[in-house]
Amino acid sequence: MTKTLSKTIDITGSHFRIGWQKSPDNRAMGDSVARYYPLSAAQDRIEALAKLNLFLEQVSPIIEIMPERMTRTESGLYCYFQIIDSPKALGEIDFSRIGRNVIRDRRLCERQVGNVIDYLNTIYHFR
Repeated sequence: MTKTLSKTIDITGSHFRIGWQKSPDNRAMGDSVARYYPLSAAQDRIEALAKLNLFLEQVSPIIEIMPERMTRTESGLYCYFQIIDSPKALGEIDFSRIGRNVIRDRRLCERQVGNVIDYLNTIYHFR
């Protein structure tokens, strides 16, 4: 389980995890570009992808840094993960459109953990 500001979210169920930082290398979109690390997890592959797409629609236009990647956890969740740069600020995103179980993970960024895939693997135990 992961503790957020207001509640505890069971990460073996459907949820959306988001990390962010200022983009370290993408000035093509402007000076205030954010790098986002969205992970959408659900029991159903289509639901997980739909939540990721709802997020991507809100932060468009984007520059893809790492293409969408799908994997499964030991508990059977489908996880879609991507790394993108966007000129949209975190405050401009309506997370209620994505769902109730949103985890804002300040550690989920290259600046904090280095390799974000390794960091996510320690949390989700990808197959």
